[in-house]
Amino acid sequence: MAGVRVDAGAEAVLARRPEALDLFNELGLDDQVVHPGPGSAAIYSRGRVRSLPKGQLMGVPGDLRALARSGVLSPAGTLRAALDLVWPRTRVRSDVPVAAYVGTRMGRQVVDRLVEPLLGASTPDGPTSSPWTPPCRRSRRWPVGTVP
Repeated sequence: MAGVRVDAGAEAVLARRPEALDLFNELGLDDQVVHPGPGSAAIYSRGRVRSLPKGQLMGVPGDLRALARSGVLSPAGTLRAALDLVWPRTRVRSDVPVAAYVGTRMGRQVVDRLVEPLLGASTPDGPTSSPWTPPCRRSRRWPVGTVP
């Protein structure tokens, strides 16, 4: 993209899984597997490539200082995300779209610049909270015990 090499499918296949390697071998593609080099995930935001903030889980920030240092959000967007820390937990009694929940709690910039690029969450119909909830419960970013 614009002369910069971009990995367009890093998570399409987890190439260290034996099943994936067996499939590549069976298809005669094992010599074409390209293993990613060391590095951190990054995103293009606010005019340049920026590292994803440390402590995020599927795009949901878990460390406000790391979020601010990353520069992924504007200063106003970072302050908006910080409101999640002072608001009471939201009781959710049914499956809800991740974008709606996170957008309400942390603001559109978090959804547009972090969650959506990682989950494709901005579509109105999904993904929904069901598969997303267990890791977020463990990270304390989702109201514990409120979503089936």
